Amino acid sequence: MLVGLAVLFLWLTIRVDLVIFAGVLFGICLRRTAAALRRLTRLPIGWSLLVVFLLILAFFVGTGWFFLERISSQITELSVQLPAAAAKVGDMISQSALGKMLMHHLAVGNLQAFPTTALQSFFGAAINVAGVLGGIVVIMSIALYVAAEAERYAAGLVLLVPPARRARAAEILHEAANAMWYWMLGRLFAMSVLGVIIALGLWLLGVPLPAALGLLAGTMLFVPYIGSILSALPSGVIAASIDLTLATM
Repeated sequence: MLVGLAVLFLWLTIRVDLVIFAGVLFGICLRRTAAALRRLTRLPIGWSLLVVFLLILAFFVGTGWFFLERISSQITELSVQLPAAAAKVGDMISQSALGKMLMHHLAVGNLQAFPTTALQSFFGAAINVAGVLGGIVVIMSIALYVAAEAERYAAGLVLLVPPARRARAAEILHEAANAMWYWMLGRLFAMSVLGVIIALGLWLLGVPLPAALGLLAGTMLFVPYIGSILSALPSGVIAASIDLTLATM
């Protein structure tokens, strides 16, 4: 019964749990990077953490500024071409009898409910944007607190364990932090490599917007398993709208 209640609690609070996990994960990454910088520069951990945070901020700002014109124009064009490409692929599917019946049924339902659906979509998009921005702020706050006071939070967790098991609990926490750190490094490496390879491959195949599609695919790879599948959908839709043979390549 306790296990069932715990699973139910996790299911009902899945969004909060994911935000906390992301904050702890990024906090561990900040802490480990700051610790590595401290070993090299002999700076206090607080100053090392500040330097790491400023370097990460400068990296993203510099990368965004460097690729702003090219990437932003491609992302804007992608937001226009992707729905058009999806519509074109839908027209190709609707050429068959079964596809025509299915597309006709979906189109009629959408037209009948268009005003209500459009209004709900507008407010839903606004709520989602506010939720994403709020989630980012909370994640960054948790990450900074965890990175700055990692020993205090770890000691507090160990105190929840019976005294006879506290040494083992501290060891498990240390190993869990190591596993999360190396997992994060592996994900970042895989995302970077996949994004570059996809962008280069799409450019060689002549698919439009290779940089934006490569960036989107690399970012979606952060989600294990599902992200690797979803990352291929935008490129496949764009390629299929040009030529079905190109999509299979």
